[in-house]
Amino acid sequence: MYQGDVDKYLKKSGDEKIYTDNLIENENGFASYRIVGDKLILLNVYSKNGKYWDEKFMEIAKENSCKKIRFGTRRNYRGFIRKYNYKLAGYILEKGVK
Repeated sequence: MYQGDVDKYLKKSGDEKIYTDNLIENENGFASYRIVGDKLILLNVYSKNGKYWDEKFMEIAKENSCKKIRFGTRRNYRGFIRKYNYKLAGYILEKGVK
């Protein structure tokens, strides 16, 4: 992975690390994922080509008999709904510990 891509991803996403579970890296960026039950859970995704990753995740999900693809984002979710046909499934809440 290019360190510049990793640095950009960490800054933009707010994530603290890149998970190496099933890590894929190529000219389209990088992604890691886990299979949990019948779901493909996307852990880290740095995309230079959204169409490529959308198709790749669908392929991986089918190969593993997954019924759903799930991920979280700090970006505006509406683009994922409009462009890639995702549906809003819930919210992630957090607060600091005093």
